[in-house]
Amino acid sequence: MSSTRDPLGKVVVFPAPSNKTPVAPSPFLGSTFAWFIWLVSAIFVLFQFCLQLTSGILVESLMKSFTLTAFGAGILASSYYYIYVLLQMPAGFLADRCGTRRILSLGAGICALGCLLFAGASSLLLSGVGRLLMGGGASFAFVGCLSLISRWFPLRKFALMVGVVETIGMFGSVFGGLFLAHLVQYFGWRATITNAGLLAFLIAILLAVVVRDAPKDVAPPIPRTQREFFQELTKLVKKPLLWLNGFYAGVTFGTITAFAALWAVPFMQVTYHLSLERSALLANIVLIGTGIGAPILGVLDSRLPIRRVLFTGTAFIAAGLFLGLLFCHSLSITQVSVLLFLLGF
Repeated sequence: MSSTRDPLGKVVVFPAPSNKTPVAPSPFLGSTFAWFIWLVSAIFVLFQFCLQLTSGILVESLMKSFTLTAFGAGILASSYYYIYVLLQMPAGFLADRCGTRRILSLGAGICALGCLLFAGASSLLLSGVGRLLMGGGASFAFVGCLSLISRWFPLRKFALMVGVVETIGMFGSVFGGLFLAHLVQYFGWRATITNAGLLAFLIAILLAVVVRDAPKDVAPPIPRTQREFFQELTKLVKKPLLWLNGFYAGVTFGTITAFAALWAVPFMQVTYHLSLERSALLANIVLIGTGIGAPILGVLDSRLPIRRVLFTGTAFIAAGLFLGLLFCHSLSITQVSVLLFLLGF
């Protein structure tokens, strides 16, 4: 079992080929069919990251539809993330046990059902259940894509393929967020989410038809037992450095991501009296900064003798940028854009 971070910084655990599985060269590894399988799974990844960013776009609409305060609308919109985060570890285990193809197609189907339930909800309870289903189904997308990469591509290409998926997720979310903001502004949030649900059903069908768990001439990984899974999980949770790293990432990256995905759009609308589309554009600048800054900081991290300097320095800089953005309301839009870019960077 291995772990990495998705484009929005959440730790995900995905199944790696078992040591018990005989490694044999396959003509299908890295083939055109392998790329097609990867492309279909990457479409689901892109779709679910766009869904994540609808949270901030929908806050004002949810306040009006359900007569909620900003706090209540924020809780409803962010309920997507609760189940999404909780299912990241089990997602890898389920992909190992049940097969990646089945998990991905089922996840997309659940996500579609959640979208339709959320869009048609007349009560707060039903809308909350819909958001939870959306997050639960979407939680399998990134994990499943990584699992397919590990089985359909040579090991030497794994890092490259993961990087490509992260780039698609980051920059695809930027343009997808703008498109969704346009749809919400002109057609309403219910119609937009309904169409998203129909698209998710098409993705589920595509995943079921196209995706295969592994090349047919390579033995599939032997599923881990529940006992083996918890043994490996116990080893991970006993490492203090892992907890420290998780706390650091959660407090720094998590705070910035939550602001960009959930509160940046209504903040821009209220503070600078901007339209929904322009507010979404400014919020996405944070993600652009992250996409550009992540590899640069990665290079610095590998070259600095003391990583603590980079960690503490970037945290203090991010805190200063955050405070300036929140309390200096006389800034021009250009200055705000620069602050948002540096905050993501």
